[in-house]
Parts: sequence; structure tokens; C-alpha cells
Amino acid sequence: MQQRTTQAVMNAIRFLKLARQDFTVKQSTYTTIIEANGKKQKFIQQKRDNTSFIGFNKIKKDIDEFKFIEQIQNEPILRNPSIYYANRPYIEPVSYPTVINIDLTNAYPTTLKQTGGISTKTFNYLNHQKKTDKLASLGMLAARHDKFIYEKGILKNVESSEPSKYAAAFFYCVKWVDFMMLEAEKIAGIDFLYFWVDGIYLNPMTPPPVIDEILNLFFEFGYKAKIEIVEDFHLTRRDNLLEINFLKTTFKKKKKRKTFQVPDRTIIENQNKIITQYLNNSKK
Repeated sequence: MQQRTTQAVMNAIRFLKLARQDFTVKQSTYTTIIEANGKKQKFIQQKRDNTSFIGFNKIKKDIDEFKFIEQIQNEPILRNPSIYYANRPYIEPVSYPTVINIDLTNAYPTTLKQTGGISTKTFNYLNHQKKTDKLASLGMLAARHDKFIYEKGILKNVESSEPSKYAAAFFYCVKWVDFMMLEAEKIAGIDFLYFWVDGIYLNPMTPPPVIDEILNLFFEFGYKAKIEIVEDFHLTRRDNLLEINFLKTTFKKKKKRKTFQVPDRTIIENQNKIITQYLNNSKK
């Protein structure tokens, strides 16, 4: 078992291709497994202790025991697209000395507990995990893999696995949290900057009653939330991409700069509408 790096995996595949071997590569979120001549070479993204697997198995056990998939399979919210992120429409580049961040605490485990997917015991176990292990426990619900089949060093076929039945529980959490963020966005109005998964970011002049209303929304649905002030906030634009960076205080009380790029959702959605309309008109 080896640490998974791009270079390590590419070197192993390149060797087998040059040797004109028959082999397969199974790629998933956390692992890559190369099988050739009856032997397996496994690369893992990050070594983990058993807590993430124990958490995953506890979630599965509860989901089966409570027949959770059967309960939610016809719920309208599952038909919603998964969003994860949205920004204020046509947002302009902006800088603030501080920005208000309201985060849901343990958003996905809370969703499962509030909707009857897991027990209080499992919920408490997940909440005592390290954040990375907790995310892994939940992410395994939606795990799938792609299998690349090589013959004499040449790629011949790619097979994608079907998602497991537990994936519905994972995406149920995603879509519920999306819903919470979209409702919070409506409340925030012009003070909304963007949301990212389970956290919403507001400009520093947001009136306290607006913040209170967002918090009350979260509390009504059984979520806990925390307010954090991030510093030295900058949002810039490059075509359809928004680059966001700010200083965030870590658990060790150190300031760490976070930087990421996201597509401007409004522009992307408008482009998709125009392209779809063009394709529909082309059929006439």
C-alpha cells in the first residue's frame, strides 16, 4: 500500500503501458488500485485510522434498520440539483476588512438525525470524530469507482460503477443543506455575498435583525450554527471565475489564508439557458 500521488500512479501506469501489459486501474475518491498479472498495487489518498470506517458502518446500519432509503426515495427534495455553492447575481469585485460567516455545525449528521436516518448514538460518534474522518464516513455513502481496462498497454474500455443505495442518503443531506442556504440567501437579500456548502458569507454591514432571522431559520430546523468573522476579504473576477480569499482563524488561534476559485453561478446558468434554447430551436 502506497501514498497516492499523481506522479506515483502515472509512473506505475506508464510502466505497464510501455511493457504492453494487460491491466486494469480502479479509481475512486480515496484509492487507486492497479491490477496486473494477478497482483494488485494499491495507492491510498491518505492513511486513516479505523474511525472513519466505523462511522460509515454505523451510518449504514442505522439507515438499514430505520429503512431510511425507503422513507426518502419519493421526497421531492431529492429531485433538486445539488448546488453546494452560489454567489450574489452579477457580483462585482469587492474587498472588505471583515466579512460575516455563519456556519452550520455538523450539517450532514444533523440532517440525518433530524430526518430519522441515524440514531443519537451514531450522531454523537460522528460528532466526536476529527473533521476529516467525519467527512470520509459520510462521503463513503456516495462512493463509486471507474475501472479503466487496458489490453497490451492500450486503453480499451472504461466501466463506471453504479452508486450504492446509500448514495441517496448522502445526497439527501446535500440537498437539505442546499435548501437551508438558499433560504438564508433570501433572508440576507442585498447583504448576501455567497454560500459554500454549509456556510453563508455576508457583508460586514448586515443588520443584526437579518443575522438573527438566519440563525432562527437554522434553529427552527434543528441545526446549530456559529458566527465567525473572517478578515482581509477579497473577491476578484476573471471572466466567469470568481477568486475568493480571506484570513480565517484556525482552532489553534492562528490566522490562515484561504483561497479558492469558483464559477460565477449566475453567468454559467444564463449560458446554459442560451445554449439549451439554441439546441431546442435547432430541432425545429
